[in-house]
Amino acid sequence: MDYFREAFGGFAPQSDYDAALKLGLDSLLADERIDELLTLLSAVGQLDGVEGEPGWIIERRTEKRSSSGSWPAGSVFRAYVDPSSYTLKHPEFYCDRPTFYRYVNSVVTVYAKRHPEERGKVETICKLIAQ
Repeated sequence: MDYFREAFGGFAPQSDYDAALKLGLDSLLADERIDELLTLLSAVGQLDGVEGEPGWIIERRTEKRSSSGSWPAGSVFRAYVDPSSYTLKHPEFYCDRPTFYRYVNSVVTVYAKRHPEERGKVETICKLIAQ
């Protein structure tokens, strides 16, 4: 299912600075992998992530460490799409927790409308991102 229009107002792969995150979240929920999104939001660890086709990954960093590579200051989430799998003008997107939670809220709101049987999981996600 395509969540781009309703959740994000559309998808412009050659101009959206956040296209990697939109593509990852859309793909994750289109494949009905809401359990993995829930795990990403609630898991404990230094770095967790989910990935899928076409060559995307969403990673979460839970602790700030100087050895964690080139993540920008304040970034907790990173979305990346392999350019050899899918061409985006901006194949990488970093964001802080509140920004990521806004995107998640937008996409799970649409997901809940289309999958009322997953209401309990959506409510759990909404509680996690409201904290």
